[in-house]
Amino acid sequence: MKNLEFIAEELFNKIRGRFPSITIGDEEGKVTDQPKLARFFDFQYKEGSKSLGSVSVTLTDESVQVMYNTDFVAKEDTATRNSWYNFLKELRMFAKKRLLNFDTRNINKSNLDKRDYQFLAKQRSGEEQMNEAKLYGTSRKSYQDIGTARVTIEHTKPVNHELAAGRTQHIGSLFIESSEGERFRYPFRHLNGARAMARHVSEGGKPHDDFGKYITGLSEELANLRKFKTYMSRSAVMAEGLSIYTDAVIERIDTIKNTVQKLQRESHYNEAIDTFETAILEDVPTDVAENWIDQLTIRQFNEELQDVFPYIYKLISEKTKAEELGPDDLAEDRVDEIAPMILGLLGIAGAG
Repeated sequence: MKNLEFIAEELFNKIRGRFPSITIGDEEGKVTDQPKLARFFDFQYKEGSKSLGSVSVTLTDESVQVMYNTDFVAKEDTATRNSWYNFLKELRMFAKKRLLNFDTRNINKSNLDKRDYQFLAKQRSGEEQMNEAKLYGTSRKSYQDIGTARVTIEHTKPVNHELAAGRTQHIGSLFIESSEGERFRYPFRHLNGARAMARHVSEGGKPHDDFGKYITGLSEELANLRKFKTYMSRSAVMAEGLSIYTDAVIERIDTIKNTVQKLQRESHYNEAIDTFETAILEDVPTDVAENWIDQLTIRQFNEELQDVFPYIYKLISEKTKAEELGPDDLAEDRVDEIAPMILGLLGIAGAG
């Protein structure tokens, strides 16, 4: 079992060593002055004497989660952005060394107060109740009933019953079973996506109808954007070249996660499906894709990353609504802007 009180003190000392003015809240959302009881850590992120905004870190038995403003470092210089990314890497390593997950989320408020701590505590409690309390099964399989459907998790390792999140770890395969006994394999190892699909099946939907494809598409997009985010975070050079799209990628990841979480609830599912319209993901023009690959001289191209192109192209298009990206734009005026992004995407050292 993890000694969360000891980890809380370590995390408090780590943050306070760099940001002395820190407010902490306990697991009930009440502001406290005892670091070992801290589960929420709120502080102003500063570079020198300049305050960039509020950061809140949440500690649970399963993870360290960092919340910060959407436009946090979007307009800052390269050194400041790299300093922020390095701080996140330090927190990620802190979490990993203590066998905790690491996650980031965007918030819109400039800082959190006591009421926010209480809301986050209640929200976390509700999420844990939905995600953990209803899981049951054997050492190799876990089950969760969602409406009249059921999610089955086949684990690659025996379930650790000492961990609250033991049944959500070491996921090998996911299946959804309808009340009629139909069984479908969920194509991604994304538990919340499978839960959302189970809600859809429980409400009479099919995995391969339009809304079912929409749910699967969210999981696919999330997997690809996470892949892209990993390549972006590999070095400061990549982060610098891709910085104009970093916030858009992270924001979209958070949006997908929140959407899939909400779709598991019957009330939100009914609202979503009533207003649902099929969206078509625009294909990356052949000339654009070829330009990204061919015009940039790379020793080796990781073809697996080409699956990410449509999502990045969509984000770029949304960020440049005033003009349409085309082969000529990329070949002439846009090469200086796009080249660093692709170099980072390819993840190849020593290119050029």
